Amino acid sequence: NPETSNNNIGLSLGGYHAFPTLAGETAATVVADRVAAVATGGLKGVMYTDIQDNLDDYFIINYFGEADYLGTGTAGVPGHIPGAYQFTPGASLALDQMLNVLPTDMPIVVYCWTSQTSSQVTAYLNMLGYDAYSLKYGSNNLFYTDLAAHKWVAGADFPLVATPGI
Repeated sequence: NPETSNNNIGLSLGGYHAFPTLAGETAATVVADRVAAVATGGLKGVMYTDIQDNLDDYFIINYFGEADYLGTGTAGVPGHIPGAYQFTPGASLALDQMLNVLPTDMPIVVYCWTSQTSSQVTAYLNMLGYDAYSLKYGSNNLFYTDLAAHKWVAGADFPLVATPGI
């Protein structure tokens, strides 16, 4: 099954894709330009209810280990979003790994447990030139009651203190 094997994912998508290209940017300023764009634009996030009726319009990355993707892990995950591809956290999105299977002609939605990690991955992908979004609240929003681990539990309502000048 191509959806469960990182080795076959490129083939299941009809091959590998070119990386995003510079659009009006120069090699000397591209990093600063893209970091500024991501910082200015803020988190690009999307709710599952906004994409659930047209999942085929998105390349969906499940940023779990393979057992949780398959629904056989110990965290209580019943599986994955239909059509989502499993990318191993911390090991799959490097230039020499699976980055070249990501399409540049459609939005990418990344999800993890709470959207903390997927928001970091989304920022990384946007800086590289992809059109990427983090699934807001991750799997906690999808199947919170089924989870045996990785649940977001508010322990206390901590105050926010603003420090002038910082």
